[in-house]
Amino acid sequence: MSDCDSSCRPQQEYVRTNQLCDGWTCLKDEGRRLKRREKNRVAAQQSRKRQTQRADQLHEACELLEQRNRKLKREVLKTGSCPTSSQSK
Repeated sequence: MSDCDSSCRPQQEYVRTNQLCDGWTCLKDEGRRLKRREKNRVAAQQSRKRQTQRADQLHEACELLEQRNRKLKREVLKTGSCPTSSQSK
């Protein structure tokens, strides 16, 4: 038998961490995990709601600015000259 036989063999023994805990500890861990998942779900939902509200606010602000821009362009066309061009002459 060579030295390689023992070291080249795949390891067949491994221990899973959840097999080490007894039933009660696993249930407590599962409860904590579920509680944390629920808390995270609620936090993610609130975050998405805030993000949507912020996007709506930005959309409204954009609409108002576009309206103002159109109004100012109409005023410039009505006067027939640009206010900055008359000052530079």
